[in-house]
Amino acid sequence: MDAVSTVVKVLEWAAMPGGPVPVGPLRNPGRLRSPGPPVVAALERLARTAAARLGAGTPPLGDPGPVGPGALLLAAGIGGLHDRDLSAAVLAVVPPPLSWADRLTRHGLAEPALRALADKKPREDWVQAVLRASPLTALAFSPVDALENQARATAAQLVERPGGRRLLATVLGRWAANPWVMRRRRVVLEVLGTQHPGAVLEVYTAARLHHGAEWDERIDWAARELRGRGLASDIAVETIRFWAPLARLVRSDRAAVRARVFLDAEEYSVVVALVEKHRMTGGPA
Repeated sequence: MDAVSTVVKVLEWAAMPGGPVPVGPLRNPGRLRSPGPPVVAALERLARTAAARLGAGTPPLGDPGPVGPGALLLAAGIGGLHDRDLSAAVLAVVPPPLSWADRLTRHGLAEPALRALADKKPREDWVQAVLRASPLTALAFSPVDALENQARATAAQLVERPGGRRLLATVLGRWAANPWVMRRRRVVLEVLGTQHPGAVLEVYTAARLHHGAEWDERIDWAARELRGRGLASDIAVETIRFWAPLARLVRSDRAAVRARVFLDAEEYSVVVALVEKHRMTGGPA
């Protein structure tokens, strides 16, 4: 067992995640510079699977570019988590993605790994290293200021790609339990709304269309907290405030919002009213 075998196991797991993240030794990491057929086959399978999961099309988001060696290093860093220092060293040298296929493949690694490891509470610096290596995952899940500019840049680039707005809606439209993650998503949408209001409306349309029942439950709970006598929790506040960019669009261009066939005013009016009532439309700060 060495770095190559560990990487193959992680790539195969990520293509069909289930159970714990595979771990293994990172001996002979230099072999990853010239990966053999098993590594290439596992990487190609994950690249196809990751693109298909997010409906990115072929080529992914219109970009036929390659999946570079960074995805292999990211897989090694994930699979070598038990050796914290070595894993951190590997993640520190992951180069920037070469293409959108590269970004999607890295997200296909990082997103299921972080979900699977959430209960184990890995070190925060390790989580941030994984997010830095996977810009799409950082866009969806980063709770920290340090990656906010990266998330904004990724979103701005994504909306210009074929199918990019649909993918953006997929990664941003679902509720998250971390209030800082919700805040980061809202900030991205606030900034994006100044140039691409249609892309922002697609996110809220997807949120209602695909996750409406969950959002209704969360919004109802958050509203009860806000009505209570005590101070509402951060996640209750951010659950409602996530909808502030939509409330601003309703106020500034109601016709454009109503033109969205699958964005039902009866469904979003409750949360928009809560945003206005609690004066949550102050902008991205």
